[in-house]
Amino acid sequence: EITPTEIGGKNGKTTVVFQTEIPGLTDYATTLEPMSRAGLDTIKTIINPRYRAIIIKWTNQKWVIDTILFSSFNSNSWSPYIIRNNTTLPPISVELRPGKYKIGLFLNADYNLTFLNTLKIGQVVSNNETIGKDDILAPAYKLSVSSDNAQTIKDEVFSGSIEFTVGKNDHLENSGPTRPTRINVTRKVSRFRYLLKEHLPEDSISDIDFFSTQYDVLAHLETTSETPFCDGLDILGRPHYHIDSTYTRLIMYMSDGANRFESEKDHRIYHMTFGTNPPVITGSFPTYAFPFILTDDTKPEGIPITLTSLRITGQANGYSPVYKLPDDFTQSFVLKPNSILQTIYEVVGRDSTYKNEKDEVGYYLRLVNDPDAKDLFHPYFELNPTASKNNY
Repeated sequence: EITPTEIGGKNGKTTVVFQTEIPGLTDYATTLEPMSRAGLDTIKTIINPRYRAIIIKWTNQKWVIDTILFSSFNSNSWSPYIIRNNTTLPPISVELRPGKYKIGLFLNADYNLTFLNTLKIGQVVSNNETIGKDDILAPAYKLSVSSDNAQTIKDEVFSGSIEFTVGKNDHLENSGPTRPTRINVTRKVSRFRYLLKEHLPEDSISDIDFFSTQYDVLAHLETTSETPFCDGLDILGRPHYHIDSTYTRLIMYMSDGANRFESEKDHRIYHMTFGTNPPVITGSFPTYAFPFILTDDTKPEGIPITLTSLRITGQANGYSPVYKLPDDFTQSFVLKPNSILQTIYEVVGRDSTYKNEKDEVGYYLRLVNDPDAKDLFHPYFELNPTASKNNY
């Protein structure tokens, strides 16, 4: 390692200003199209004001960690930024000595992933001046996994990087980007959107429909050792795979509110996967919650995954309804980066063999194969919901 006092020598520092950009207005790479085109007021995503940045410097023929920032875009670190088509995030300023640098910027990462505190100022991270896409760098984040191996990502995680040069005359070199230095960040997760289709009143099984209550959701996903789940981000915000903890099985957990909405397409009612209606996104602690999966944006073709179990447990009228797929059920997906995995289920009957000491009553779900269902709700519906159809 190179000690911090050796980085940059004794030259004065220059204030470098970074402007965060989200190219494509955070659009998803998905075939889910809105029924009507969204305007400028459409909420595209929500950003926690606290961000992290890792800056590395090329010195003595090595890339070393120069600066680690954990700061806020504003003085109120708990007031989220509501990102619409015309929203601009405040600039980031940092003082640096002359030299060649790279910066990795992370948004929404610290509240959904585990930051690795083993990173140190002066730590050597690469001996290659040109860092290629196949070069492995030190990890910055890894999946946050509970004792029962469940992971919860409830916000969209964004990251990005850029190389820049600070000149010796207190300015950025002409060969580098102009001030402010723009950093493009991209979405590093995909959303798992499950819909529960309600029966019509005239249906013979309408009396065993989905109840409005609070739910805990557990979904088991599997892949192969050749295409493991991405389980981290490196210091430049690129996908990272921890050698000692390759994930071929993933358990998604979330606590889900009881919101039902009518689709503009088929005018049927669907239970959707998020919290309050409308999402409380203007207060100190947003209560929206979507299940997200960390993805590898260097693999646009995606990876094959299989849903092997889905269990939804609630509390209603003094007992706990439990909705689940049959034990032998499997469902195949292709998990692509920056995408939405949408699937639809409906309740089909009681599980007569279900026994539990907690007053739980079991129900079976089945997959709804509807080729026209891809555009029931547009990609940003969860953040821009219509009136709820709850039946409390």
